[in-house]
Amino acid sequence: MTTNFPIPADPDEFFMSMAVFSAFIDKGMRACPDFPALVADGPHERRLVDDVAKLVLLAVRLERAILAVDGLLGRPRGSVEQNVCEPFGAWYVGHCLANGGVSAYEVCRSHLAEALIDYFTEGQAPLDVWSTIRAIKAEEPTLMLCHEVVANSINWEWAPRFVVANNTNNTAEHPLHPRSAWRPKTGPVHVSEYWPWVEHCVREAYVRSRYQALTAAPDVFMQLVMAKLVFVEGCRLRDLQVRHDLAGQEVIESLPARTAFSAGLFEALPALRQAVLALAPGFDPGAWIGRPVSDFMSEYVVAADPDSTAVVTGKTGQSGEGRSVAITLAALWNGVPESSGVWRLEDGAVLKLVGASAADVMPDTGGEFATA
Repeated sequence: MTTNFPIPADPDEFFMSMAVFSAFIDKGMRACPDFPALVADGPHERRLVDDVAKLVLLAVRLERAILAVDGLLGRPRGSVEQNVCEPFGAWYVGHCLANGGVSAYEVCRSHLAEALIDYFTEGQAPLDVWSTIRAIKAEEPTLMLCHEVVANSINWEWAPRFVVANNTNNTAEHPLHPRSAWRPKTGPVHVSEYWPWVEHCVREAYVRSRYQALTAAPDVFMQLVMAKLVFVEGCRLRDLQVRHDLAGQEVIESLPARTAFSAGLFEALPALRQAVLALAPGFDPGAWIGRPVSDFMSEYVVAADPDSTAVVTGKTGQSGEGRSVAITLAALWNGVPESSGVWRLEDGAVLKLVGASAADVMPDTGGEFATA
């Protein structure tokens, strides 16, 4: 009598993908001449099997996340199995042997993720590569990526998909991005690649203009997180206490919706790094680049009553003299910029914030007057 066992349902072929990926990683490992030395120890081999199983699961999850990205162009040449899994298996053997016969899981999963990025984004514009990286970070938030695109990332999600050309002929040129600038930067490519390059330049210029706008816009909280000295009505505050966590939270919440952390954003806004460190002292930009700012705020949000919570406190005058000052969150919200670093608060008081470079050249006297 033959017993028919039911076949488990696998409608999206997830488990099938795991089996195939596992087979090709194994193939890459066994093709490596050093593989027998790595698995000579039985218990050691079982540990490697467990580690590889976790990496196979990760590979399938990341592949599914990448394929779900809107606007992903046609599938690259070859297959994930041959172009990612098999080479990863060979790399894994060398990694383990160089690491004393064991694997470093964080290093392995980063290497695997970057191999998938390289495979799926070959020939794609940075905007599309950024979308792929964001999809990976959404699936695996704690993944550390050292990919070149991560190191040079900007907020491509801000850039609308401009149409800069429509039925143009092979000799037409964009006034700001001529062909004479295109050829030296891209090398020998087909003439049809000119207008996609122009679109990339226009989008990048748009993102960088947004950075400039954020930098130029007066923001009392950005100035506060960078301030070394604070003056009220011309008098420097002594015993100064600043709630950098609350000020930092305001800096982060002022960013455009759907913003992700990027290298370009940190470079354009030095106050942003201080803001996140005030909320999370152990903040590692490498772990957060590609993740939404909203994810960070959901983890580190600080509750405060804006009308009663003082963000800035201190005393004017010399020690034992002067008056106490407390500036609430609401007072800072309602402040009006008068000049660089100078704000008129709702009660009429003048607040001046002095950054580190200016503070270094100011005299350290008790009640010095700070002019606007």
